[in-house]
Order: sequence, then C-alpha cells, then structure tokens
Amino acid sequence: MRMLEQDNEGVRSGNGRRRGRAWGLLLRVGLASAACVALAALASSCSLIVSTSGDQCAVIGDCATFPGVRDCVQNVCTAVTPPCSVDADCSKFKNTSCAAGVCAKPTICTMDSECSSLPGTTCKGGICLGNVCTTNAQCTGTFTFCRKDKKKCVSLVNDLCTTVAGTSDTAYKDDNAVIFGSILPTVGPDAPIGILDENAAKLALDEFGKTTNGILGLNGGSNRPLVLVGCNDGMGEDKFDDAAKHLIDDIGVPAILGYAFSGNTIKIATDVAIPAGVLVFSPSATSPSITDLADKDLVWRTSPSDLYQAAAQVLYYPKIEAAARARYNILPGTPIKVAVVNTSDPGGANLADALQAGLSFNGMTAAQQVGTNYLRVNYGDPGKPDLSKVNQVVTFAPNITFIFGYNEGVDPVLKTIEAQWSEPSHRSFFFFSDAGEVPDLWNKIITTEDLRTRIIGTAPGTNTSWAPYATFRTTWFSSKYASSGSPDNNGVAGSYDIMYMLAYAAVAVGSSPMTGTNLVKYGLRNMEPTMMDPHPPQVDVGPPNISSTFTKMAARARIDFQGASGPLDFDIHGDVVADIQVWCVPPNPGSGPFALPAINSGAFYDSTTKSIKGSYVPECKLP
Repeated sequence: MRMLEQDNEGVRSGNGRRRGRAWGLLLRVGLASAACVALAALASSCSLIVSTSGDQCAVIGDCATFPGVRDCVQNVCTAVTPPCSVDADCSKFKNTSCAAGVCAKPTICTMDSECSSLPGTTCKGGICLGNVCTTNAQCTGTFTFCRKDKKKCVSLVNDLCTTVAGTSDTAYKDDNAVIFGSILPTVGPDAPIGILDENAAKLALDEFGKTTNGILGLNGGSNRPLVLVGCNDGMGEDKFDDAAKHLIDDIGVPAILGYAFSGNTIKIATDVAIPAGVLVFSPSATSPSITDLADKDLVWRTSPSDLYQAAAQVLYYPKIEAAARARYNILPGTPIKVAVVNTSDPGGANLADALQAGLSFNGMTAAQQVGTNYLRVNYGDPGKPDLSKVNQVVTFAPNITFIFGYNEGVDPVLKTIEAQWSEPSHRSFFFFSDAGEVPDLWNKIITTEDLRTRIIGTAPGTNTSWAPYATFRTTWFSSKYASSGSPDNNGVAGSYDIMYMLAYAAVAVGSSPMTGTNLVKYGLRNMEPTMMDPHPPQVDVGPPNISSTFTKMAARARIDFQGASGPLDFDIHGDVVADIQVWCVPPNPGSGPFALPAINSGAFYDSTTKSIKGSYVPECKLP
C-alpha cells in the first residue's frame, strides 16, 4: 500500500500522480472558463463547469486551486461558506480570511476602488485587505470595536482621544453600545477645567451604570451600554479638528460634548460637525456669536450667552467701584479709570464688546471716555498673548481692570500687570469672567491678602438654593472625582446635565438612525415646555428619575428637564437663560497655597428679575 504524506496545509507531496491530478483539475477549470466565454452570446448566464467526479480531492488542500472557498466532501471540492469570527477560524482553507462573518478568498484588485464592495478594505499587493467585521468580537486589540455601517474594525483611542468611559468597564465591547464623544482641554494650560468637565460626564455615566446598566434597550431587548470617548485638543489647544474627525469619521459618534470655550466650539462645529450632521453640545461656551451660527439646530449649550454675563457685570460694577474708592480714599468727584483687557478669541472679545456697550461710569458711557478714562486692550491669541499690549495697562494705571481671557488671562496677563505696576497712589481691582476661574489664580498668582481682596469674577450657574444643583454638589463631593476640584466652576454641572440629556435623547431616537439631527428632533426638543404644552411633567436630573424618564422618552412624550446647571429652557437657537454667579477666592487658613479654590460668593444676577441679589458668604472674607 502506498503511503501518503500530508503537510500542515493538507497538500500531499512526493507523489507524481497527485501533481498530475492537480494539473488535470486546473486544465478542466480553464476549459470550463473558455466554454463560458464561448456560450456568453447564447445564454443569459453560465456557471463554472468543473468535474464532479469522485477523484477531485483526498484532502482539503487539493481544493486550493478551485474558485471560491471549497472543502473536500466525499472526494469532491464542494463550495462552502464557513462562518467565522477571526481569521484564525479560516486557517484550514488556504488563502482565505474572515470577511463579514464568513471565510472568503480575497478579492483580486489593481486599485482601491475595486474594493468598494468590501467596506474597510484597500487594494494591497493585488488583493483587497482590511479589518472587515460585523461584530465587536471580530476586532482584536484594546479599545477596538466594529463600525457596523462600514464593516470595519476601528480603534476608539488615538494620540488625542485617550479616555474611554462607560456604564461599565467593558461597555465598549457590547454591540448595542451607544457611543458619544467629548472634546475638552484635558491637557495643556487649561487642563484643570477640561478634567473637571470630563469627570462630571463620567459621574453621570456611573449613575446610569449603577441604576439601569445603560439606557433602555430596543424592542424589549436588554439595556444598551453608554460609552464616552474623551478627546483633548493637544498641548497647544489647536488640534480640535483632528479630534473631531476621529470621533466623527472614524468612530461615527452622533454627538460631541464640548468644547469648553467658545472659539474652539465654533471651529469644531463649523469645520467638521455641522457638515457631518453631528450635534455639538457645549457646557461652557458663552460667545454671542454661537447664537447666530447657521448650525442646522446642531449647536447647543447649557451656559448662557455672554450678553447675560455682561449684564451682570454692568449691574455689579458700582459695588467694585465703591470698594476701590474706599480702599484708596478716592473722593466721589474724582474720575475713575477703567480698562478692559481681552483675548481676540470670541469668548473674550464678544464679552468685552457686550460689557463696553452697557458700562457707564463717571457719569458717561465707556465709549465716550476712550482716550481719557477708558482703555480697551486686545492682547491677541490666547496661546500667544502680546505682553507689549499688556504694558499699556500698567501705563494707564486703571482703578478697575476687567480681564476676559482663559488661563493666560491670569498668567501671564494679571501676573504681568501686578509685577510691573508703578502707580504709587493705588493698585487695580480685577474683575474676571468665568474663564478666569482657573487653579493658577489661587495656586500661583494670589500670594498676598491685598491681591486676594482685589479679585472678583462672574460665572454662569446656580447656587445651592437650586435643589438639583445642591444635590449634584453633594454627590460630587462624595464621589471619586471630588479631588479634581470644585463643581462651582462653570461647565461642570453643565457637562453632567449634557450626559443625562444625550442619554435620554438616545432613548427617544429608538430604532431610528442615531444621528445628531434625530437626537435633537426626538430628544432635546421634547425636554422643554412649549406654548402648546406649557406644563409637561418635570424631571430633575439624577438617578431617582432615570427609569421613569426612559419610559417617557421611549414614547417620545414631552418632559420639563431640570438640570444641575439650571432649568435649561432652550430657545430656538439651543441657548438658555441662566443666573450669573459672583465668585470669590477665599483665603487658605491652613498650609499650602495662600488662597483656596474659587467659590460662589452668595451674590448673583437673577436672570428673571434682571437684578443683583444675595450677599457675600463669610468664607469670601471680602470687605
């Protein structure tokens, strides 16, 4: 008896009869192909004719030269479609890989366009290659998932997008997971702000995970996990479009939480998100320019326009002037000098414009005193402030200086003014916006009691008299995120609210396509009263109302959502009306930095009555 030798591919060697049979099979396939060509004019179709005799194969390797994927069944090379999850499942079929859940031979190609029938592949070495998939399990590597619409394995993370949070540690592996993105300044000079906002969104995810393990499932199925892919915009805060393209083009998110500041929010929206139909939802962008964007209802924010913050500062200004006069014995008839110093970014420039339009002192408007008692200074790009412009402030020696920038508004702008100040009769009081409420202020710049008591600021938001915020604040300080800072910073409560609103909106979308447009149409626009339905059921943000709200949103019923950041009654532009808090920087009675992190002072602008209410809490220790 002749012994047959078999290698690891099932192909026998050392047998002349085996080689002769293989060539015979190839000849029969070639003749069959030629026959198909000859008959093409006479028949509508022609299948490849091969011998079906029982001597085609003895092992599976004998079928490697046949078209398609074939197995040796009763000595006949029979066409098969073996199921698979990974390429290794196809190892016994020569030159095959796992494509769309079945073992298949690569498509022959000469250019990428010939691979269009296999999404996610490109022409490499004459065949279409790529990470083709239909389930997450088919994708290997940490933090990868299957982009189902493209049948392509995608990494959730890259050099800018480094955070993957969810309602569970493995939420991203679930094929039914709903994935959102965020772009926040979690690295670079404004990292403390971005980290606070990102942590607030994580806190919301934790609550959905513990309460319901995600959001309501489809068609009675199990609940769907929620996932947030957190991105930054680089150390220079200029890679925002790259981060957005990864979230939108690679991952396919329907909504982005962010950006923290107005300029980058506008750029992300107009450059990438709006053209792609993706919702941009900012927790703290305040520029009036956002209101009039041609955004197709895809740019929303939980923080009010700077027109409200400017109104609050105009009303609060007399109190600052009185403090400056009292500190330096400036008589009532003596003119006061005021400077407004701002970045060219819309967040700073627009607020400066709005303040200038409403501010009056010395019995005249600010504009009437340009060149005498009023100075306006634009120091340019927040990443590269022009300190020669800042020196103009020192020469002018204002009694009160408004600074509208970001981290650079504190260091180096405030730092430079204080260090170079030369006027012996007085020093300036400083009035910041929310963007100046940064850790560098109390950790590095405030080193004397005198300077501490000359600094005040405003920020959109509510105080603890607003019940949902009081609850959120208590939860925050008992959570693992408390060490990252105070929730009083503008944007923290807003990020928490946005995560809740996106989750509820996703439930409302249901089986419809998960797009930014649908999140707004079926979700966000049903979370506020209307003239036709002025008193829908009130829903406060937080775990106790999650399950009942799922039921309402699944039925696309209207609710009145009350956020930690405020009532959140949105107008046709996706803007809100909100109170403006006055913040202070308390002294530190212990060791370490001279001052403690900023807190809400107790004084605030009531957006309903358009007046200043409340008074300083004792912790501020202000005169």
